Amino acid sequence: MRKTISIMILAVMAMGTLSAQTADEVAKKYVAAIGGAKKWKAIKTRKMTFNLQTQGMTLTGTVVGDSDNRERTDIAFNGMSIVQAYDGTTAWVLSPPQGITTPTKLTGAQADEQANKEFLDEMIDYKSRGFVISLEADETVGDKAYTKIKMVKEGGKEEFYLFDKETNLLMVKRETGLQGTVDTHYSDYSEVEGVVTAMTFEVKSGGFTVQKVEVTKMEINVPVTDDLFVFPGN
Repeated sequence: MRKTISIMILAVMAMGTLSAQTADEVAKKYVAAIGGAKKWKAIKTRKMTFNLQTQGMTLTGTVVGDSDNRERTDIAFNGMSIVQAYDGTTAWVLSPPQGITTPTKLTGAQADEQANKEFLDEMIDYKSRGFVISLEADETVGDKAYTKIKMVKEGGKEEFYLFDKETNLLMVKRETGLQGTVDTHYSDYSEVEGVVTAMTFEVKSGGFTVQKVEVTKMEINVPVTDDLFVFPGN
């Protein structure tokens, strides 16, 4: 009886080990599929030009980010410019359509959401960045089953990633933020200067599309200056 119990304990322990290895293996296959960690870590800046479909409108804009996790988004709307940025310390916004006619600092959850954005894909070097991943049961979207990974970040924030079993590419990312729980669907993967990236992002909440972003141009390692991100009031 003791021998049987010991075998069962060893089997359970082995299953736990295999699950941890499998989660890590999924991450490694994904990173390899998008070009490899070395090529992605060589990217210091990135600029995307895009079309944004939301609330029946199609808007154009750009988003520029760098490896210091600084980011700036500019969107043209009825002759006005909407800006949302994070300079590494301060998150700020300029949005005339909302009555914000001068650059204004964001605070609280809005500022945190900007500060917590990651320039480098979360699956690259996730352990050294303090992220913990685990393998979940497969999830079916439509009529297709996807490999599902749960990631826990510092502070306990949980995110879920669904990967295509054949291509190993990320298809859906689920997270909870200011807008509640949203699923971002990734498609139209293309190779840009040796790395593979999605060119279409569709954000859904409650099964309904909130916005759809189609990247029309991706530029890597473009020159950027600090004043692009810095809060103008500093």
